[in-house]
Amino acid sequence: MFTDRMAAGKLLVPRILDLKLTDPVIIAIPRGGAEVAAPIAIALDRELYVVLARKLTVPASPDHSFGAVSPNGEYELDEKAAKELGLEERDILNIVDEAKAEVHRRSAIYEEFSVLPDLAGKDVVLVDDGIAKGYTTKVVVRYLRSLNPGTITLAVPALPKDSVELFSRLADRLVYIDTPKKVKSVGENYSSFHQVDHGDVLKALQMVKISIADC
Repeated sequence: MFTDRMAAGKLLVPRILDLKLTDPVIIAIPRGGAEVAAPIAIALDRELYVVLARKLTVPASPDHSFGAVSPNGEYELDEKAAKELGLEERDILNIVDEAKAEVHRRSAIYEEFSVLPDLAGKDVVLVDDGIAKGYTTKVVVRYLRSLNPGTITLAVPALPKDSVELFSRLADRLVYIDTPKKVKSVGENYSSFHQVDHGDVLKALQMVKISIADC
């Protein structure tokens, strides 16, 4: 179990350094991923960017997701989960539209940090605070793949055993510390797992920016 997100990120640092990546681009999936990624970006002396995605949920069951929307509007849909929530096609499309609007709104909040550099041929390190169902991570990896990077390394503190095979196919490399058997929520892997808000994300991003400027 990890103390908190920042501590987990520090544990990932030596494993990422061992990859000896050339000119890597560090990208976090906010909100929690930004705090894990900050110490990684600082250790590698790289800027930290974010890619926004949004889980698909219903107001009545916000903890039960059935997919996710990527920055370019494409989405991952778990039809079985949607059916279990009693959703019809019209309901799903409305939720997808709302999620797209939220992704756009959050992109404006993070401004410069959500504008990615040219990733063509680059080694991308994508960081999140963990994976439960994996919807968000999947749509982000697929979105990044469309930008033609050289490689994508997915770095997470804990990767469930039943997700290793899937993400081995989606990403070029996996970097993780622990492989729990079963994960109901990402927070199970942390002693301290506070709710990360937009202010926390901006604080982590600014911390990296200041650290790089001081080097």
